[in-house]
Amino acid sequence: MNDEDKKLWELLRAGRFDDVPSGLAEKIIRSATALPQEQSLRLKWRCFLERALSDWQYGLSYKMASFALCAMLGLGIGVYQQSEKYIADEYAALDIVAVAFVENELMEIL
Repeated sequence: MNDEDKKLWELLRAGRFDDVPSGLAEKIIRSATALPQEQSLRLKWRCFLERALSDWQYGLSYKMASFALCAMLGLGIGVYQQSEKYIADEYAALDIVAVAFVENELMEIL
């Protein structure tokens, strides 16, 4: 036993401890269960998703809204990519015309 342990034992022996009141455990339990119980945000989302995926009728509006959002997002990305490809092809055709025009002008000058 080192010096710190001896000091602790001396403090414990010198201290006065009152007896625990009867019914203390019941009072603690009663006051603890009377408090509002809070769940973590992760657990709330997990329960929400579990219920939403297992019960088809629950959250039907959320499901339809998310489906519509995904469909619109997919359509928008697809149209945007097609428009970029079309614009790039159009510029490529314009570049060919511009090069041919410059070439003809140079031939006339020379």
